[in-house]
Amino acid sequence: MHFVILGIFVVTLVFAPQWWARHTFKKYSKHNDSFPGTGGQLARHLLDQQGLQHIPVYITKSEEKAVNQILRAAALTYVAASLASLLNLARWIAILRRR
Repeated sequence: MHFVILGIFVVTLVFAPQWWARHTFKKYSKHNDSFPGTGGQLARHLLDQQGLQHIPVYITKSEEKAVNQILRAAALTYVAASLASLLNLARWIAILRRR
C-alpha cells in the first residue's frame, strides 16, 4: 500500500508541472479578438510611446538564421526536458520493482 501511495506521489510530482505548463500555454495561445494587432505592432506601439523610434521591431534576413537557431534550441530543450522526465520515471519504476 505504501508503494502505491509513493508511486502516485512520484507520478504526480513528475507529470503535474508538465500538465500545468501545457494547460497554461493552451489556455493563452488562443486568438483573442479583444487585442487589436499583432505582437510586433504592440512592440512598435510601446517603443514609440517611450520615444524609442530608432529601435527596429522586425527580423531581417541577416537575423533570420539566429532566430531559427534560437527556436531550434528551444524545441530541443523542451524535448530534452520531456525525455529526461520520462527517463527519470523509468528509473524510479525500475528501482521500485527491485524491492
